[in-house]
Amino acid sequence: MVKIDINIGPIASQGASSKPKIHLSAAAILRYLIGDDERTNDMIMFGVGGKDLMTTDKELYEALGSVAKYDTFKPTKLGKLFEMVDVYPYRDLTHSPKPVLTFEKVEEIRKEALKQHGAEPASGIRDKGGKSQPKAGKS
Repeated sequence: MVKIDINIGPIASQGASSKPKIHLSAAAILRYLIGDDERTNDMIMFGVGGKDLMTTDKELYEALGSVAKYDTFKPTKLGKLFEMVDVYPYRDLTHSPKPVLTFEKVEEIRKEALKQHGAEPASGIRDKGGKSQPKAGKS
């Protein structure tokens, strides 16, 4: 038997995770970074049992680009985000370059991130099947 290793970086040797993934949108990331939404904070701080959190560098770029100078931004939250969330290259997933972040897109992201949550909690946090996730640590 012949073994062929194709080295595509450090992740290749670890193998791909077979866990279901929850995708974080730019609005969910921004809500975590500058907001006080308990559900989003718990999900990122403690994880979600049996599921991996993931996002793209585009979503991260859009969230960070949407932080205003008057926002309460804590760099330690950004560090925790990188610890708990797998960040994938947008270009590798879509085979297209990242779009330019416009003022209109920033307004849209901020509006979604900062709106009051009623019936649909923490929108922007979806599993890969498109379903909203239950609150972390609660059933």
